[in-house]
Amino acid sequence: MISHVDRRPYYSIRFILLAAMFVSLTRAGILTRGSARMICHRTANTEMPENTLDSLDLAARLGCSVVEIDLRMTLDGEIVLNHDGFLERLTDGMGEADKSYF
Repeated sequence: MISHVDRRPYYSIRFILLAAMFVSLTRAGILTRGSARMICHRTANTEMPENTLDSLDLAARLGCSVVEIDLRMTLDGEIVLNHDGFLERLTDGMGEADKSYF
């Protein structure tokens, strides 16, 4: 059993992804003044289950310029999409994504 998990890599990955997203959005002109874009929060989740490939595909077909997703790292280092971190809401698992094994 793991008694202590080093959280530094998790926070580093989040910072790198956030920085990359900001730079990408800026370079793409999405964050420039006067530009209107469609931004999907948690993918296109009103028609499909959130954070699934189907909802990402639908967001693209709807014309979303930006899709917000939430990445979490499991105890065994796997990256998963999960908005609030709780497994019960969208999976048959229990607990928190970052305190569970994939």
